[in-house]
Amino acid sequence: MKTILAILFLLLVASTSLAGYVSVATTDAYVYDMPDETSQVILGVPQYYPLYVFAKARGYYKVKDWYGNRGYIHNSDVSQKRTLIVKKFKVNFRRGPSRRYGVIRSLTKGQTLLYLAKKGYYYKAKLVDPPDDTVGWIHRSLVW
Repeated sequence: MKTILAILFLLLVASTSLAGYVSVATTDAYVYDMPDETSQVILGVPQYYPLYVFAKARGYYKVKDWYGNRGYIHNSDVSQKRTLIVKKFKVNFRRGPSRRYGVIRSLTKGQTLLYLAKKGYYYKAKLVDPPDDTVGWIHRSLVW
């Protein structure tokens, strides 16, 4: 019985250690319904698109996107770089990590940012979609 519990514990630890965020590294990537490129495509994903990883299966990551779509993406199509996606219609991208700082620009739902740092409830990030290299701060509740 102790052996079975130990094996179950190791499996749980191994599967949760894979959990985390990745981003799409290639310009032409797809999420499939099964871990196989001959299976049905669930969605095409652009470069920098953030995905949450649940597990790894035969060279694929089992992932979820910010809409809740689940599927598999080949591990060669992703990067360990953390990206964020704006989940609200219109948000402020600020000069510093609080509402006291001025607004650099407004961002809209679906724009992608490269995560750089965290301070309190704010993320420092660089705008990568569209790619103009603007760096600013955004409240964590406004992104996924």
